[in-house]
Amino acid sequence: QLSYNLHLARQLFGFSSWVTMEAFLGWLIMWGDSIVLGHFLGVKELGVYRVGVTFLMLVFGIFFNPLLPVAYSYFSRLQSNPEELRQSFLKITKLMASISLPIGFGLAVLAQPISSVVFGQKWEGIAVVIAIIGIMHSIGWLVGINPEVYRAIGRPDVNSKLLIAAVIYYIPVYVIAAPYGLLVFCLARLAVAVVSMGLHIFVSNMVLNLPFTYIGSCIK
Repeated sequence: QLSYNLHLARQLFGFSSWVTMEAFLGWLIMWGDSIVLGHFLGVKELGVYRVGVTFLMLVFGIFFNPLLPVAYSYFSRLQSNPEELRQSFLKITKLMASISLPIGFGLAVLAQPISSVVFGQKWEGIAVVIAIIGIMHSIGWLVGINPEVYRAIGRPDVNSKLLIAAVIYYIPVYVIAAPYGLLVFCLARLAVAVVSMGLHIFVSNMVLNLPFTYIGSCIK
């Protein structure tokens, strides 16, 4: 028989609305830097920056992108067992830290050889992007699994609200830093990523009842 569950539809719409907003805000943060950088520094600097960022996204994505949907499914199964959920979250965060930090700081050390061997002289300046944004990605992935656990416990609004807050200070920082060149811009991106990680740690304490020091225990 034909039927329609209005209550279920309302729940699905509410959940998907937050997920849609999260995707849009994530896109704005990811591409807002390029829009601002291209406006202030021109096509050449924008090209160097985007190629470097794309290279880093490929490197980190190989290791972490396949993990995200699996983690979401796994956390969803544990949503009725908060203690086991927290312990699993900490274990996965520790695993990600053991991968992301060596990759990030390794890229920072080897940025100049990578620039010379992989990209060549015409991409001069890309070593700065690989070094600084590589460290940024390595730090960012320490809380990369957090949105998955928020959605898994039925709180897709948490990460969307964090992204709203991030847009408020990310975009002005981009605008202020861009006129001073690629190096300053990359350092500014690293700085706002550190601030964003601090917000994630604070929210994790509130939502998941984790100690503020949990990241420290995960990177030991």
